[in-house]
Amino acid sequence: IDKLKEFKPPININTSSKVIAEFTNKTYRNVEQSKKPLILLGGGIRLADQVENTNLLIQKLKIPVATTWAANDVVNFDTELNLGNVGRSGNRSAIYAVQESDFILALGTRFTTKVVIDDKKFAPKAKIACVDIDNGELNDGLVNIHHKMNCDLRDFIVAMIGERKTLEVKGDWLTYVKELK
Repeated sequence: IDKLKEFKPPININTSSKVIAEFTNKTYRNVEQSKKPLILLGGGIRLADQVENTNLLIQKLKIPVATTWAANDVVNFDTELNLGNVGRSGNRSAIYAVQESDFILALGTRFTTKVVIDDKKFAPKAKIACVDIDNGELNDGLVNIHHKMNCDLRDFIVAMIGERKTLEVKGDWLTYVKELK
């Protein structure tokens, strides 16, 4: 046992504040232009120790949230805009909202067969922006990710919270998702 070496995973990500700020601004623009935005949370939220900050971000953005099974407990289910789990064992409200959404911000999410029931029908109208520390998850999933950010969620979520912008979802989207829930 004394001869075993500690494994230190390589970290080859660009987390410069400038790159994060650019992606944060692009994300806000996409949410503002969207009529049916949605946040999709994955297990990376807990791994990055960002549960509290994620809940602050959700309160700030005031857009619907769905979770993967690995993030099921990140947001209290009684939270008004929490639609529950997506995927094979998910809540119908979350699954329907993903199908109807036109912009999805995926945070620490793996797009595997547990999340994506049918890759040809998953979020067919949505642009997907994904932030993950694992570059493989950004490139090897079952869905087409339109905007990718290889970054630690600690940096990205804090940057999103720090933005002075406020958002207001217009139209019937919030009413619709509340009825779904």
